[in-house]
Amino acid sequence: MRAKNCCDLSTCSSWRPNFAPFGTVSALQLVMGKETGRSKGFGYVQYVEAADASKAMVQKNPRLVEGQNLKVNSENGMEV
Repeated sequence: MRAKNCCDLSTCSSWRPNFAPFGTVSALQLVMGKETGRSKGFGYVQYVEAADASKAMVQKNPRLVEGQNLKVNSENGMEV
């Protein structure tokens, strides 16, 4: 799934605890700017079980994470 509107100071290690309660996170990528080394404001989270991703999308969309209202949707862009 894709998460948008992330804090530009986010890191993968600070981000993982926000998604781990919903299931086993198999991959997490926060897209970083090459020149700044800071978050570009979006990233991707993958769960072992699709049902866990659905739970996370419902619970985290929209939720305040690190001072930003997170927008979470499936990778194909469909909002939950």
